[in-house]
Amino acid sequence: MSRTTAKESSVKTENLRGKLIAAIIAVVVLVVVILVAEVAGSRRYTIINETGTDIESIVLYLENEYEDDYFRSENIAELSVAAGAKETGRFETVGGGYLTGASMMMEIKFEGRDKVLLYSGYFVNSFDGRIKLVFKEDAENPENITVDIKAGTGLFQSTRNTDCDETQDLFLDE
Repeated sequence: MSRTTAKESSVKTENLRGKLIAAIIAVVVLVVVILVAEVAGSRRYTIINETGTDIESIVLYLENEYEDDYFRSENIAELSVAAGAKETGRFETVGGGYLTGASMMMEIKFEGRDKVLLYSGYFVNSFDGRIKLVFKEDAENPENITVDIKAGTGLFQSTRNTDCDETQDLFLDE
């Protein structure tokens, strides 16, 4: 049977204390990295055109069309996207608390097509998250183009405050 001396016990306590301090520092560093990643990823949009046709113009904004609470934000994005290209950018926080009932409006003009107006989501707070639009050719209907729309917030892109995560058809009725 071995007995630990006071010196060995002191060494074990110092080792345990050192490991505890290292673990606390690692947790703090991890939290800081997550917060930096969250801030760096907010107020961004990504538009991906996976079709063979150029998008001549796309305008994104938030709008509440109800007469009593009418609100239209400044444009979040206003650009063109070449066929097969990806465009990214940043925008300012939208709404300032006045978005209850607002939808994301998208005015989209493909080369050789009429302009289409889509709306998506139900925004309930000011928005400073990420928007992603992916345009794809419809395999079942070659005249149609679909768009995957997502506007989310937070590290995991929650759509709880936007209700904006869907796929829509652009030219199904042509």
